[in-house]
Amino acid sequence: MGEDDCGARELKRALTDHNGGSVLKGALTDYDDIICEILARLPVKSLMRFRCVCKSWRALIAGSYFVKKHFLYQERGISHNTSRLLFSIDPPQSIDYEALKDLEEDGDGQFANRELDFPVRIPDYSTARKRIVGSCNGLVCVEIEGTGILLWNPCTRDFKVLPNPPTKFHSFDLYGFGYDSTTDDFKVIKGRHKVSLIRVFTLKNGSWMTLCNHNAAMCIGQGSLVNGALHWFVPGQPSKILCFDLAEEAFEEIGPLPDRGYLSRTLILIHRNCLCLYRTLLGLPDVLIWMMKEYGVNESWTQVIQLSLEACPEAYLRLLCILENGEILIHSGGSVLLLNDQKTLKKVFEADLRYGAAIYKETLVSPVTGSIADI
Repeated sequence: MGEDDCGARELKRALTDHNGGSVLKGALTDYDDIICEILARLPVKSLMRFRCVCKSWRALIAGSYFVKKHFLYQERGISHNTSRLLFSIDPPQSIDYEALKDLEEDGDGQFANRELDFPVRIPDYSTARKRIVGSCNGLVCVEIEGTGILLWNPCTRDFKVLPNPPTKFHSFDLYGFGYDSTTDDFKVIKGRHKVSLIRVFTLKNGSWMTLCNHNAAMCIGQGSLVNGALHWFVPGQPSKILCFDLAEEAFEEIGPLPDRGYLSRTLILIHRNCLCLYRTLLGLPDVLIWMMKEYGVNESWTQVIQLSLEACPEAYLRLLCILENGEILIHSGGSVLLLNDQKTLKKVFEADLRYGAAIYKETLVSPVTGSIADI
C-alpha cells in the first residue's frame, strides 16, 4: 500500500470521532479552517510528509498557530499522541515507546529501531563526551563536549545551539531541562555538586543567569521534571527531595519521605505525571515503587509496585520507566529488559545507555521559538 493510501486513511481517521461519527458536525464552514482542523489531529510523521502536498499546507503546518493547536490537541487526547524512547545518541536511535506496552509474553522482543538524523555535524563526534540532559514537550536537550548544549526536535530536525554559560567550572554534574508555563518558556539548569551556584538559561532571553542558593550544593545528577519543577533525591537522615520551581526559580523541599527498613538505593522517576520513588532494601532483592498521588501532599505517598530483582543478571541496573501495565523497563548488562510482576525478565533490545535516555513526545514544537502557550 502506497503512502497516498496511508495518508487518505489518516485523514479519514482524523475526521472520525470515537463513536464513528464526524468530528465536524457542520460547525466549520471555511475550507481553510476545515483543513487545519483535520491536520491538527494527525501524528507528526504524517504532517512532515503532508508538507509536500502544496505550499499552503507547508505554510500552515510551519505556522505558530498550527503548532500550538496541534500540541494542545495532543495534551487533550484529541489527536494521535506518539512517544518514543531515545536510547542512544551515538548514533541517535529511538524506538516506539507505545509498542513496549503491547509486547507479547511469547514474542521475540524485537523492535524496529529508528535511526535519527542528528542535525549538527560535530568534529570528533564519536569521541566527544555526550549527555542527554532531558526532554520536555517534544524537545530533547543534549550536551556535547566541545560543542555545547543543543535543544533538538528529533521529529522536525530543528535545533538550536545554546551559548556556553559563564563559569569557572570545567564540568557540571547537576543539570535539568523543563518548561515554565507561566512565561511560556523553556529553561536549562546547570550546576555543580557542593557548589551553591546554578546557571539558568531561558530560551526567550537567549542568555544565562546565575543564582545563589545553598540547596543547589546538595543536588547531583539529572533533575526529574514534573509539575513545573525539577526534582533531585538528597540522601541523609532524614532523606528528602529538593525541587527547583522553574517559574519561581527557587528551591523547595519535599519531605518526609516514605520509609520501610534499611534502604540501599533510592531514585526518582515520573509515572503517569506523578512523582515516584524507586527504592531497594538492604540485603533484599525487592524493588519498591512509591507514588505521590497528590503533588506536594506528603500523606499521599502510596506504595504501588513491589517486584523482585532476583532474575537480574547484574547487581548494577538502571531504571528507565514504568509502563502503563505496571512492568518496569530497566537497563542491565548492555540490554534493555522488561521486569513484570511474575518476576520474569524479557529482553527487549541491546543498547548502550552510557549517555542517558529520555522519553520524548513527537510534536512540532520549535527549539528556536519554543512557544506553545494555549491558542
